[in-house]
Amino acid sequence: MSTGRPGGLWARWKALLARQETGEALAVFRVFVGFCALWAVAVPMQYGVAEFMWADTGYRGEGMDADTLRWVLRLGVVSSVSLILGIGGRVSAFVTLQVCIAFMTLHPAASGAHDRLIKNALWLLVLANSTATLSLDCRLKTGAWTSDRLVSAWPRYLAVLQLFIMYQATGIQKISPEWTPLGGFSALWYIVRSDMWMRFDADWLPYWFTQFSTAGTWIWEWCAWVFLYALWCRDKRPATHWANRYDLRTLWAAWGIGMHMILYVLTVLGPLSWATLAWYACLWHPDEYRAGWRRLAGRLRPSVDPASG
Repeated sequence: MSTGRPGGLWARWKALLARQETGEALAVFRVFVGFCALWAVAVPMQYGVAEFMWADTGYRGEGMDADTLRWVLRLGVVSSVSLILGIGGRVSAFVTLQVCIAFMTLHPAASGAHDRLIKNALWLLVLANSTATLSLDCRLKTGAWTSDRLVSAWPRYLAVLQLFIMYQATGIQKISPEWTPLGGFSALWYIVRSDMWMRFDADWLPYWFTQFSTAGTWIWEWCAWVFLYALWCRDKRPATHWANRYDLRTLWAAWGIGMHMILYVLTVLGPLSWATLAWYACLWHPDEYRAGWRRLAGRLRPSVDPASG
């Protein structure tokens, strides 16, 4: 006997949360996030500006003691490297998260969007089992770097949802005329010439290129729903469906990767581009990672001449 629509919805919700998969996607996500956290912690230390940004200098009335700050940042380096190597599991993610919270909230003017992305990602890694494969934990437990151990899929789904919210929200917030036809799609032209953001003199860059990039970015962010629809089609529609034949998700991701690489080359945004691209790792199912690795290994494997055998 049917339990009615509410029961059906609840059953589907439980089935969604009960889904399991191998851990390749979360492992790649973990490595990217670990590198971004290491960048955020180690680069200020390397250039000697960590104390200026986060230590209590006496006149600003905020920050932590300089000696304490140094120890906290060193702990952050160790925990970030542990996250990259995949040792310590959720503990490494939690320690890295606490370090990032400790210094990223001290001085808002020294923080940025990448800090929030890194902290959100670390929270997901606290909840997820990201060291089931491609990790030192896996190596110590099984004797191999890879494993077929199943993990919960919902942390990856949450990462995909975060990616959608991030891009859709930023697209909606781009309401100044420079991002639209009303301002001639001139936003990027101004950004790459801003003393705050420019990496080098960009006078050589054609105006039409900045217009094309601005328009492309604005439209692409508004179309973040495309990859959600594409993922739904891959789960619910046959391979012959047009969205699966053309793989809209990968096309959308390829444009985003290109956009972020252009921004990284032209502007100084710290780890923002990489902290954003880290979330892309969750767009692909672990089976797709495995299939891609098999294709790559097949191409790299030297062919054997039958006559020489």
